[in-house]
Amino acid sequence: MRRGLFLILLTLLSPGGQAQFAVPFRDTGILGYPRMTPAVRSDQVPLIFSGSPETPARSGLLYRDTVIGSARVVAYHANGLGQRARLVVLARNVGRQRGTLVTSRQGSASTRRPDPVIGQQTLLRYFASRPLPARSLRPGDVTVLYSSAWLSRGAVASVMFDLRSTARTQISVLMLGEGETSARPAQAAWPTLPRDRKHARGTFPGANRTLWVSLPAKTARVTVGGQSDLPLRGTDALTGERQILKGNYGVLYSLQLKGTTARQLALSVRGGAYQGTVQVTDSQRTQHLLLGRGRALKDQTAPVLLWQARTNTLNLQLMPGNGSSLPVTLVLYARNARLLPLRGGRSAPVRPEEQVSP
Repeated sequence: MRRGLFLILLTLLSPGGQAQFAVPFRDTGILGYPRMTPAVRSDQVPLIFSGSPETPARSGLLYRDTVIGSARVVAYHANGLGQRARLVVLARNVGRQRGTLVTSRQGSASTRRPDPVIGQQTLLRYFASRPLPARSLRPGDVTVLYSSAWLSRGAVASVMFDLRSTARTQISVLMLGEGETSARPAQAAWPTLPRDRKHARGTFPGANRTLWVSLPAKTARVTVGGQSDLPLRGTDALTGERQILKGNYGVLYSLQLKGTTARQLALSVRGGAYQGTVQVTDSQRTQHLLLGRGRALKDQTAPVLLWQARTNTLNLQLMPGNGSSLPVTLVLYARNARLLPLRGGRSAPVRPEEQVSP
């Protein structure tokens, strides 16, 4: 029942209720299709990632770094305190002049316990969001970028947002127990919580990757997160230690696929469980597609149908979310391919114009 309510909520969160579930089918020969090597460009936008300690046992600072210009912030933490707590993200102008701070995209979610659906909720809200009003910060001013609902012990909060700042801005991620006021975090010298050594924490340049692929006439595949798409490398600003962001959580992949007219686009998991969303733009139409109906995709021989292309160019955006593993493979089936949806109630209905061939 709880998972069913989550799925209804996920659909309603997309503008106009346009989110659709991808349709699974059977294909055991995916690795036999020609593998296309895309042209890749990465930017230097920093990704501030806070996930360690994943379950803090006391109030304190989880991560902090200073940025100027564009940045993406991703935080994922469970409440390990013996009381209710909030996950809080603060921004402070540490420059010498007044600055402007804009949140251009944002998404967040919370669950009573660790659950892969939290990553999908966060991503769907992120993709469906719009810019927030600009905030003007004088030197020393602090603003709350995010404050979760009260988290019971074991509950999890996830948040992601894109920022643009015109002044040097310090971003702080904290877990604060019940009784802490909203004013105190701005002033207090909170203790820095030690890493748990199992999860990621750090600042990683290269938050956005753009891939271009021109397709042959026959069925072909493109892999995201494979051997030629290495994880980000960065630094823990609190300790100076080098870090590797395994899984590239929070990296936004923008793909432009050419030669797609009448092709069927599918996604196959290759590195383990995967659950998330894909944003597809086909000419003037943009759709948010949900991968998995409340459960992560795991079967490498059961790809999911994402889209029947109408134009010669498809633009996709996808991002690895919490609880998901790379790599994934995008399969572009030739025009005459006949794909059979899996039966037995696991396939979700799609609109008539998006139905696969029977």
